[in-house]
Amino acid sequence: MPDRLSIVNDALSNTGNNLVQVEFEDSDEWDVAKRAYDRFLPQLLEAHPWNFATTTEAISKLPAADNPSQRFSAEEGGFAYTIPGGCLWLESVSRGGVAIDFEIVDDKICTSFDISSGALYAKFVR
Repeated sequence: MPDRLSIVNDALSNTGNNLVQVEFEDSDEWDVAKRAYDRFLPQLLEAHPWNFATTTEAISKLPAADNPSQRFSAEEGGFAYTIPGGCLWLESVSRGGVAIDFEIVDDKICTSFDISSGALYAKFVR
């Protein structure tokens, strides 16, 4: 799977722009490329059904202290889960085939559902 730097450089080369050499956090060129990548990748992934690259996996619960959500906080009965490896776009989270409400905060999936009453599954584009 291509990494973020490869994807950015492929886009830059197709538009006739100079390539970015490395992902330096203090580089002006990387800051511009990263903002464009972060803005357009979700739009592209949401705009098309990527059936060939979509998969579903069970997600793993994190300790309550690792829950960064305000909406689904541990104090409010919420739980945090890991985002599956290789996930480019999280399409849905479900239990028993029924989609549930969730939010992504930092790199965690947060929801009010606990796996003690049934596994949770993430459907995502890999």
